[in-house]
Amino acid sequence: MNDINNAFDTAHVPEPSEGPLSVLDLPAHLKKRYRRLVLVSSCEQAGRFDDGDTLLVTSDWLGWRRMVDAGGHALHFEAMLGTWPEERGDPHRNFLESSDWVYLDGRDITLFRGVSLGKQLNRHVSYMRNAYLRLWHALDRFCIRFLPEEIVVHGLRMESDVLDADIIENLVRDVAGRHDIVVHIGSQPTPRETGTYPISPFIRTSSLNPSKPIPSPKRWLREVYLNMVTQLFRLRFAFTVPKPRMFLFHNWLVMGNLLENFANGGVTPVFLAEPWPKTLSFVLKCLGKGILLTRLPTARLDAGDHAAIDAIIQRLDDAWATPAQGLEEARRTFIRRHLIESGWIRERALEAKRYERLFRDAHVARVVIGDSNNWVCSTVIETAQAQGIPSDELLNGMFLSAELTDNRCHDAAGRKPPLTRLLSWGEQNERWLSMIHSPLPYVRTGYPGLDGQMIKSGPPSEKRDNALILSIMPYGGDVAGLFAESFHLLITIARMLKKIGYQSLRFKIHPAHGSTKPYFESVLAYHGVDCLVVTEGPLSDQVEWANIVVGPVSSGGVVETLAEGKPYYPFHSLPSSLSPELFGGAQTYSSAAELGQALKRGDVPDRDTILQAICSTRDIPNASLCFWEVMEETLAPKERS
Repeated sequence: MNDINNAFDTAHVPEPSEGPLSVLDLPAHLKKRYRRLVLVSSCEQAGRFDDGDTLLVTSDWLGWRRMVDAGGHALHFEAMLGTWPEERGDPHRNFLESSDWVYLDGRDITLFRGVSLGKQLNRHVSYMRNAYLRLWHALDRFCIRFLPEEIVVHGLRMESDVLDADIIENLVRDVAGRHDIVVHIGSQPTPRETGTYPISPFIRTSSLNPSKPIPSPKRWLREVYLNMVTQLFRLRFAFTVPKPRMFLFHNWLVMGNLLENFANGGVTPVFLAEPWPKTLSFVLKCLGKGILLTRLPTARLDAGDHAAIDAIIQRLDDAWATPAQGLEEARRTFIRRHLIESGWIRERALEAKRYERLFRDAHVARVVIGDSNNWVCSTVIETAQAQGIPSDELLNGMFLSAELTDNRCHDAAGRKPPLTRLLSWGEQNERWLSMIHSPLPYVRTGYPGLDGQMIKSGPPSEKRDNALILSIMPYGGDVAGLFAESFHLLITIARMLKKIGYQSLRFKIHPAHGSTKPYFESVLAYHGVDCLVVTEGPLSDQVEWANIVVGPVSSGGVVETLAEGKPYYPFHSLPSSLSPELFGGAQTYSSAAELGQALKRGDVPDRDTILQAICSTRDIPNASLCFWEVMEETLAPKERS
């Protein structure tokens, strides 16, 4: 096994005898039992355990591939997660069961000016909970299957850093204790920040506050711009007849189309100036169309506010005075560290005060947001509810699981959702709303993000020049999905496309995950796949280049690609907790072989049927106009004769 270390320094040339690509396919040379499990986050650590009686367990897919190809005894930790652990219960309750900590005797003890500060962390707590339980059950199954006598921890990473190193170490001790296994913490763990495996950092910044500090001159210019725009639009609306005002917070694809199709009707939309183009043309367009452009007002936490937050922290400390173990101990550590000690709880309180002031100063009568699980949107709708302002959700992406969330359903304490209504894209959204047992009413508007993108459908191109692949990862509510399978699918799909004649391949990564580009490039290079990795620019640019697009069924790229007249072949990677009845009638694929057969047959996605089921494109040719009609009818209903 000395070849293991050598394999890290040489390029791999794919051969028919190469090891498995899917983490669920166990290498044939593995033994039935190992005396020791060693958890490693970096393949460079592998050479220390060349004794034939050690099974290496890693979270690094490429590291695992290298070790296996070199004859090493190694498995990816997700190898044990091919089936859902029945002990976890309903996978669709992960979010709700992550949010019950804010309640004590049925009362939310994190309320600040009517806003639940604790619930602003719920998405992250749900990620942490799922990551913890995935790793816990994986290690439990390793212990049951391979009967080790000891576990050595040299570091282990998940696909994000929601599990800190000490939480992982305690998790390992908890699992090992149930099997009477000795645990050793390695003396030379690899620092998290220097590992090769890409991890997504825990994001603590508001979408309005850049994660990178703005240089002083630019910060000054930005402040000047925001203040000037705010005063200009206040002056513009000071001499107009007041109309009901609605605050709109969504992605630019939707916001841009709504702006283009707004005709200065019976409502006044309120846009924040911070996230959108800071150009003269944008300002003039908003002025001409009757959009109120404003900055998010400043605010500060006074002594009373700090005292209220201190009281929240004290209530949590009192509630957690009795020590906990396992998952509950990990959750408390995570919340203390990332909500309280980091100061994030005060940031969320400050932002709630800023939105409170915005709604008061701008006289907002209704709010529309894009994803109520996002902590900024959650702050917006909770602040609105505290001020007696109704709120609508126009989904900003594909929701394909029956995941229950506290902002759309009754939460763990039975509280009604802070949202007032769903603005439905179409039949698929409405079926999803019913599936999650939401009490929210809905009105169908279509999806404004597609306006201007729809082209007349025609016969698909028979060219096999360019193919675009999107990252097939388990997003959103797919808590059963395996992240490591995304690498396996990338390699097998790319090889298949090359084999059937596609000349040029591109792999598009979402810009938010741009830091993973070097890792994916290494994955492709190691497996001898010629494929360009792209991170920057809109998806539409890549779709225009491609003859076909292959990507996850959960991506908004499904409807964007089909709207632009290109075939999109959606993948449903297994295992999964997504619900196929929410796929809008789309034919999905779970392997490169399945897709290859479909392409050879000339199968083409049923564009019109899918877009109608998901976005109502036949019934609502211009969703932006429909949206404005609905909002005017809601806020400024006309008298009916």
